[in-house]
Amino acid sequence: MIVLAVTTDGRAECIERSLDSLLTRVRGLDGPRLIFDDSGERRYRRWLQARFGPEGFVVIGCGARLGQDLALGRMWRYLRGDEFAGHEWVMHAEDDFVYEREVDARDLCAVLDRHPHLAQMALLRQPWFPAERQAGGIVERDPDAYQPVAEGPHCWLEHRLWFTLNPCLYSRRLCRRGWPRGRRHEWRFGRELCEDSTARFGIWGGGEPWVTHIGERRAGHGY
Repeated sequence: MIVLAVTTDGRAECIERSLDSLLTRVRGLDGPRLIFDDSGERRYRRWLQARFGPEGFVVIGCGARLGQDLALGRMWRYLRGDEFAGHEWVMHAEDDFVYEREVDARDLCAVLDRHPHLAQMALLRQPWFPAERQAGGIVERDPDAYQPVAEGPHCWLEHRLWFTLNPCLYSRRLCRRGWPRGRRHEWRFGRELCEDSTARFGIWGGGEPWVTHIGERRAGHGY
């Protein structure tokens, strides 16, 4: 079973669009639905529970606002809990992504189960950073670093460049590593995984983006 873990830091206008599209277009999410709230705002937390509780979500507050790396560390410690022992997978979702194409999360699980060297399977977003836009896309920025793989009806790209907290699926076992603190934590986590093992990272399907980033970066908090 798959745990859906959504992170948010107070963007009501984003999370409504994001979860509406996620629940419409991502199938196979048959496990617990969690929202980890790092806004530090009681009013926002109450709104989240009132708005998404009827959709089966449980809202978990981080207390005072922690920032992305500390909040992710707390979330991963929470997901290591015994109550999730029967749930092998985590569908990780941020509050500011809209899902543009239909996907079955169980297909991602099946690929990761057959290929344990893959630490995650991410849904490709549109080019966002200047170098990505200049190159015409994330993959286009360094095309030789991505290896296309096809297996039956499924295809993906493999690489060793980065781990991402953009919408993705990973094994709950990954949470045991803990989340690094400090600047560029996603980049550091990916580098450490590659240094410690033969881990690679996957991008589902290739081609056009599967998700669109609609939020603005939150300076000073890592979001």
